[in-house]
Amino acid sequence: MAPKRKDPLTKKGKEKVGSSSSRRQLVVTPVDDGGIPRFQGLDEENIYNKWLMKKHLWVERKVVLFDFSFFEMANLISYCGCERVAGKPHLAYPLLVKEFLVNFNHAIEEPATDHQYTTWVRGKWIKFSPAVITDYYGLLANDIEPIPANLDMTQVTQFLYGRTDAWPLVGPKFLHNQLTDSLCIFYIFVCYNIDPTSHRTDFNEFRAQFLYHLACGHKIDLENYIFQFIVDLALQCASGCSPMFLCLISALFLVEGVSLLPREEPEAPEPPINK
Repeated sequence: MAPKRKDPLTKKGKEKVGSSSSRRQLVVTPVDDGGIPRFQGLDEENIYNKWLMKKHLWVERKVVLFDFSFFEMANLISYCGCERVAGKPHLAYPLLVKEFLVNFNHAIEEPATDHQYTTWVRGKWIKFSPAVITDYYGLLANDIEPIPANLDMTQVTQFLYGRTDAWPLVGPKFLHNQLTDSLCIFYIFVCYNIDPTSHRTDFNEFRAQFLYHLACGHKIDLENYIFQFIVDLALQCASGCSPMFLCLISALFLVEGVSLLPREEPEAPEPPINK
């Protein structure tokens, strides 16, 4: 899960996007890189160089449901409304994503601002909102069911582990290699595409409830969930978090006409989840 929000730029917080300041200066790439503005100011460039330039990336992995050997796994993805996410093309442009994160509009959700639900990417203000994510994936926002607050952990654990003696846990956390075969693969899909994490060997009680809720065929408000995850990630890009949702972010802004740098190549795609 994305950690709690905090503003990493300065102690006073990042300057509001709608305010004017003579001190802000666009940082432009060299002429041989196309002269494309990459950073809104020197603060952003410095954060990029210090925290993001060499940061490891976590790229989504698709699933071709019709080719999947675990029929139950394909059903799980379909039932929870994530089949449109599973099969999306996966091309990721790491430089573009890192620049999006470091230049992120910290007032993106504030009403009546000049740039509500838009953010600055390579010299352009680009739409970014739950509705944009819905349109890209073609999600159907119906039959949404929030995760209940009072789930029975005995029932949750028995379902995930496939045995009646699973609860209470032996250790402090759930182990992914103790999941049933199909749920183990479903867990990997979730960890790459729905609720990304760089640590997948074990997980806490909340993630167990999250996984259980999806695996039982309940839909969550996926577009808002992903949007808030990315917002939280962007607001703390200087705190050491790894960039995630690379394919989605890259696709959204390329569709809007954001320019690639000369010789900018996509990240080699991750292999599909198929076993």
